Amino acid sequence: MAIIKNLQTEEIVVLFSEHNFGRGKHNRTVVPGNDISKSHAVVSFVDNAWYLADQSSNGTLFKGKRINHLSMKLAAGNQIQFGQEQDTIWLVLNVNPPICFLESLSENKEIIELSTYSAYPNEESPEVSFYRTADNRWHVDNGLQTIALTHGQSLFFADKEWCFYENEVLDQTLCIPEISVETCFLFSLSVDEEEVAIKIKINNLELDLGQHTYNQVLLALARKRQADLEKGCQETELGWISMEKLTFLLGKELLKEIDNYYVNLQIHRLRKRLMELNPFGHLLSNVIERRNGELRFEHNNFRINKENAIGSLN
Repeated sequence: MAIIKNLQTEEIVVLFSEHNFGRGKHNRTVVPGNDISKSHAVVSFVDNAWYLADQSSNGTLFKGKRINHLSMKLAAGNQIQFGQEQDTIWLVLNVNPPICFLESLSENKEIIELSTYSAYPNEESPEVSFYRTADNRWHVDNGLQTIALTHGQSLFFADKEWCFYENEVLDQTLCIPEISVETCFLFSLSVDEEEVAIKIKINNLELDLGQHTYNQVLLALARKRQADLEKGCQETELGWISMEKLTFLLGKELLKEIDNYYVNLQIHRLRKRLMELNPFGHLLSNVIERRNGELRFEHNNFRINKENAIGSLN
């Protein structure tokens, strides 16, 4: 994402895909001064580049030259001056494309850029994770529930308050394939169930999750959903299981003590793996849902096959 810095105040500003500057309070960045127009200039991301467009009465200094009602392409190192005062001079630090981000509301602002999948503070010990679902919305998983994020929404984690900002250019309607109905999760279990392999079949395409510890978590959740389907439970209540019961079941299966941190870490690793499975893995990022300390496997279409004594699946 593109960042500019005020050379006098040292304020750091992240540029939005359309970023207005001026004296009026409606601007994203308010620039005070009698020689500043109410709507002085706009910086926009167009055709993979950033452009400064002057809209003022007095003009804008760009690289030391005054422009008036002109549009100029930005590059790192450019200086922009909106008025006569020194506190109206900004330096372009970089011209990276706009992306969604989080900004801490503390005095020393911290910024977290959101890639396709992000974990904080790190992937080895995630306190929260952020991921995009098939409807192109960002969600946060805090270990207790998943929340769909909206622009300007406040969050609290890591002992700080944060604000989520949508900041992407969507020039055309995104074409997102409707794969939910066409998707089938195939669980293949060894006789002793110590080995669990999962493949995801989408039409004639197969995505391989391989054999990983998080497969045991997904299997336990799928079995709970299967049991509820057989009971005839309503769709809204299918498959939900408390974290306490899930850790107990996994502990019995894996023959070791399992805690919430362990389960949350496996879910994080599962989502990260799905994001890496091209071309459709990222559309299944919400395969595990949460609500108030409960979890469930989100899909109804799955098969659990177990090897018999002679090694074939049934």
